[in-house]
Amino acid sequence: MGVANHDGSHQQSLKVAMVCEPADELLQQAPVRWAMGELQDCLSAHGISVEVCSSLDQVSGEALAILVGAREASPARAVLDSAGVGVPDVPEALALVPGRVGDRSVLVAWG
Repeated sequence: MGVANHDGSHQQSLKVAMVCEPADELLQQAPVRWAMGELQDCLSAHGISVEVCSSLDQVSGEALAILVGAREASPARAVLDSAGVGVPDVPEALALVPGRVGDRSVLVAWG
């Protein structure tokens, strides 16, 4: 299954992996679970395949990895540090920061 471009042509199937470390207590909170579900539903509605992984090592080679985590989670912390991004420790704070972990491009969803 492909995703249609604006001109009606099709591009290669897109895949996203949401990487959620099981030990991250923030990911067990209802608002966070809701937001993750909304993102997954939105991506799926646009023909983007979504998988949920517990570590970056589980992400298939062609998928965009979205690192979902709290303030102390690694490797997301390293991406934020290298980008010079700080996130206030308050409810509803959010950062979306692109970066790299090893050879892989990632997007950090942090808050």
